[in-house]
Amino acid sequence: MLYRKTLILFFVCCNWFMVKGQSPYLAVRVEMDSTEQHTDYSIEMRVCTPVNAIKTSDWFTPDTSTINFSEIGKDALQYDAFKSTDDFYRNKSGGKLYNRFRYGNQVFAWEKILVFRITNHSSRGLQPPMFIVLPMIYKSFISTVTLTNIIYQSGHIVFLDKPAAYYKDDRLYIKQSIPLYSGKRYRELPIWQWLGDEY
Repeated sequence: MLYRKTLILFFVCCNWFMVKGQSPYLAVRVEMDSTEQHTDYSIEMRVCTPVNAIKTSDWFTPDTSTINFSEIGKDALQYDAFKSTDDFYRNKSGGKLYNRFRYGNQVFAWEKILVFRITNHSSRGLQPPMFIVLPMIYKSFISTVTLTNIIYQSGHIVFLDKPAAYYKDDRLYIKQSIPLYSGKRYRELPIWQWLGDEY
């Protein structure tokens, strides 16, 4: 009996260390609306981190951020509270995904902001890109983001502060279809300065 209890405890401990020894992960899939398939779009992503991020000792317990992302969106999208040391990530040209975007990396996504830049490469004239902003409100060691049915809105930004999300098997899933989201013209917002002079 003692042997059996010891064996069970051993396997429980092994499983605990295996889980704790894993790295956090963020998987992202983004796709344009099917009606947009005749046009060549590039989709890129940047990860932004809060300047005064609160360190957490427990990465595994589901939680909701206390950062008021909704107010950040309403009050002129004040991105001074966030920073990014990375340029926009794009899929490698060797494995081009037509009007789609895929990303997977060891990222603990909680309280970060995912910024997607969509550019129309089929237009003869220069069109300002479209941006989609997704704050990661919910905490999870492993997060999966799926954004689909995107209709291109040149010069506009769509802010997703209340995405459709759920937990399953200790993972966070965000699955949002956004064909009817009306974006705001970002030239009229202070975020214009945050995006840089390029646009």
